[in-house]
Amino acid sequence: MSWQHSTLQWPTSLNRIHQQACDVLNHVDGEMTAANGRLSQVGPKASFSQGTLSADALALLSLRQQLDGLLVSGQQLCITPYQFGIGSKKETGHVLSSQNAIEQMILKLRDPNDSKTPGGHVYAVMVLLSARTLAEFAQSLQRFGAVVPIPQWQAAARQASSELTIEQTKFDIRSAPLQPCFKAKQHLHTNPLRETSSLLGSQLSQLESLSSDKNTVVQKLKALGIKRVSTLNNIKTSITALSQISGDVHVFCVDGSINAIATMIEHADVPNANYAHSAVALMLSDTPLDFFTELFS
Repeated sequence: MSWQHSTLQWPTSLNRIHQQACDVLNHVDGEMTAANGRLSQVGPKASFSQGTLSADALALLSLRQQLDGLLVSGQQLCITPYQFGIGSKKETGHVLSSQNAIEQMILKLRDPNDSKTPGGHVYAVMVLLSARTLAEFAQSLQRFGAVVPIPQWQAAARQASSELTIEQTKFDIRSAPLQPCFKAKQHLHTNPLRETSSLLGSQLSQLESLSSDKNTVVQKLKALGIKRVSTLNNIKTSITALSQISGDVHVFCVDGSINAIATMIEHADVPNANYAHSAVALMLSDTPLDFFTELFS
């Protein structure tokens, strides 16, 4: 095998797929025109009744607004032992007592130099996770992150887990691979293949849709009914599995101005104040944080 000079040309495999699809799709316009004509003739003779559950479903359309109301915007502050200038480094790893974590949060709320500090009346939910040992801390962060994936806490969980094994791995010296390095396997969707795949995929979906015309309208409606029941059952099963959550944290829910919130936090007793490992997350919003309040109730 030897090198050879090559010029770019459109792949025949893509052109073949396109032409074969067009052999059928070019007739769609005429078929749809004829079908619409037949529907115009049949329409006045047909009568259709409303679904038996339509009225009940119509009365519950406001549930969408209730669901959207749980999706609020706001700000989040996190304190972990691994942030610069916050935690302390010891032989066993980074430590940050619950008392020190809360005091650091109070200082931040009173920071006059942060231009993005929220003003006015806000709602706050503060979560405190603490543990006696590094192992317990890492496990607690991982369990909590599986339910509420706060990025800073997930990073702290990885760092805590790493500190647990660093004594065994710090003396391991691995040889560096030669450059360039292999990356993980991925689709080789370089343009023009990516764009062509999208366009041809849309064209082929029309063929797939047309192929379903082998079934009668009655058969399609039956299949649609079965699919709806299956979809609803899958959704119900997924929601049930998602609702099976567990975990223990301390929560402080309050509302008011930032300074008032800092004062209320300052006057409250800190749980597990002397625990060596802790992390704090504070969520702030100018609208009630109903979801998080109920989640941590």
